Amino acid sequence: MKWACLLLLPIVLLKGTAFAENELSLAVEFNSHAAAFYVALEKGFFDAEGLRIKSYEAFLTGPALASSLKKENIEAAYMCVHPAIAIYANGGVKLKIVSGTHLYGYGLSVNPKKIKSLKDLERSGIKIGCVGEGSGTDLIMRKMIEKYGFNEDKVLSSVFRMNPPNMLCALRSGSIDAAFLPEHFLTLAEKEGFKVFLTARDVWPNFQGSVIVVKEEVMRNKEKEVKKLAFITKKATQWINTHREDAAKILSKYLSLESTRSGFTGKIDSKADISISDSQVLSSMSRLEYTTKIDKEMVQEIIDFMAKKGYLRERFQAEKILSSF
Repeated sequence: MKWACLLLLPIVLLKGTAFAENELSLAVEFNSHAAAFYVALEKGFFDAEGLRIKSYEAFLTGPALASSLKKENIEAAYMCVHPAIAIYANGGVKLKIVSGTHLYGYGLSVNPKKIKSLKDLERSGIKIGCVGEGSGTDLIMRKMIEKYGFNEDKVLSSVFRMNPPNMLCALRSGSIDAAFLPEHFLTLAEKEGFKVFLTARDVWPNFQGSVIVVKEEVMRNKEKEVKKLAFITKKATQWINTHREDAAKILSKYLSLESTRSGFTGKIDSKADISISDSQVLSSMSRLEYTTKIDKEMVQEIIDFMAKKGYLRERFQAEKILSSF
C-alpha cells in the first residue's frame, strides 16, 4: 500500500554544545501532548528560571523519539511513557521519569460509512491504522481488545503500522477504515468527518500519557537543571489549566510552526489539510488531563501489561524508572 504522506524527519530548531551548565537539549513529540513544553517556551518560563534550551528535536511518534534517546545530544525528553518504558527495558538506555505531563490523549477514529459498531473491527476486509507496537495508541488498542472481548488475531491481522499523518492520509484516501491516533491527530481526523468511537478514558481509567524522561548520566551531572525542568513543567501545566484558551492559541501556533519547518505541508494535499484552529486545539486538549503527578501504581500497571503482551524482555518494578525527587 502507498500513501501520499511521508515520514516526518526530526526537527532541530536550536543548536548548542553538550553538557554545558544551565542548559539542556530536549526532544518532544509533535502533538498536543507536549503542551507544557510549548507553553513554557512561549511564556519565557525557561528564561525566567535561568535554564536555556540549547536545542530541541520534534518527532512524530513516541517510538521514534525513544530510538533517538541513544544519541548523545538528547539529554531529556517530553514523551509518551510507554516507549520510554520499552527503551529502558529493551534498549539499554538508562533513564529516569522525573515528572508527568498528562493523562490520556489517544483514541479511535473511524470512517462512519464503513464502521457502525466496534465489532465491525473484526470484519474481514477492514483495515486499521496504528502507531508501532508498544506505543500509547497500540496499548489502547490492545486494552480495547481485552475489554470488549474481541478476537485478538482477527483485529491484529488487519492492523497496518504507520505514523499519525500517514494515517490521516490513509483515512482520507480510503486505504484504511479506522485509526488509533494520538491527539491532536485524533481531532484533525474528526475535523475531516471521521468519527471518534472511543478514547483512552473509555478503556483505561487514569491511563498515563506522557512524562519527562532524563538520562541517568544527566541526572548525575545536571541535577539542578533537571529540577528546574520539572519545576517549569509544573508551572506551565498549572498555567494551561487556568488559561485553557490562551494555551490553545500557543499550542496551535507551535504545531503549525513544526509542520511548516518539517516540510509536512509539501507532502499532503494542501496546507489546509494540516491546519488546526485554536478552537480545534482546545477540543484536542479537552481529551487530555494535564497533570505533572505520577501514579506509581499506574506506571506499574502499564509495565505489567507491556510485559504480558511480550513488549518487554522482562517485567520490572516501577521504582527502577521513577525518580525519587
